[in-house]
Amino acid sequence: MTSTEGSAPSAADLWRESVGPFYSANAICEKMGIDHHNLAGLVKGEQILALPTSDHDYIYPVRQFFGEISLEVLPGWPGILRTFGDIDPWIIASWSSAVDPASLEGMSPWEWLQTGGDSDPVILEAREFVGSWKR
Repeated sequence: MTSTEGSAPSAADLWRESVGPFYSANAICEKMGIDHHNLAGLVKGEQILALPTSDHDYIYPVRQFFGEISLEVLPGWPGILRTFGDIDPWIIASWSSAVDPASLEGMSPWEWLQTGGDSDPVILEAREFVGSWKR
């Protein structure tokens, strides 16, 4: 649910605006040609980032994929995702969407990968973030 006109946006609205848009599980399955069991395996195997919602469902940030008709996970994304370990998925999505002018030529990690950037500098950035997050 989004905020009504004239009211302040909710925290959920701000998160969704920051890291969205999103695919549903059904959309992912259809576009990747897989079933829900295989999707769950990709999430558990840290191949795809799934964000839990307040209604006990999951949504999937669009920016971790490429392709319009047939989706594929961004090259290098699974290795980056594994770097985060048990950090909250919403924090991972926020970090992956954030632009740091001092790194990755001013692109967010997802933008960097979408333009064909190598995953190694993103993994280094992720390791630094994880190290600072766990202090």
